[in-house]
Amino acid sequence: MGKELTATHRRLIQMKNRVSKEDVLDSLASPLIRALDDEGITPSYLAKLLKKELNARIEKPFLGKDGIVYTKKMKALDIQQKARIDAQKLLDCYPDERHRVTGEVTHTLSENDLEWLKVLKKEMQTK
Repeated sequence: MGKELTATHRRLIQMKNRVSKEDVLDSLASPLIRALDDEGITPSYLAKLLKKELNARIEKPFLGKDGIVYTKKMKALDIQQKARIDAQKLLDCYPDERHRVTGEVTHTLSENDLEWLKVLKKEMQTK
């Protein structure tokens, strides 16, 4: 890959307005979104799976002295509860979780990232 800029990075540099923090974060997240989409993991697919989980049922055996007498389909309450919690989180029904973190945070940028930031800085200074 080397020092080549991606198409997304070039698009951000060519923007007439200043690049916002959101633009940079969106450009960093897009490869993951594209990869998930390429594998068929779309919001629509996830919604269908969630709906199945909300209606999950299991076959429960009822035992007698001689073993299984009969089986009956029952609600899978544990699966349904987890699906309900997931749905509520996706719908933003819970307050944001807050965590206190102490210590030193370090991050190493790749050569490509450093080159992109230098070009971006230069472009922003000339505007």
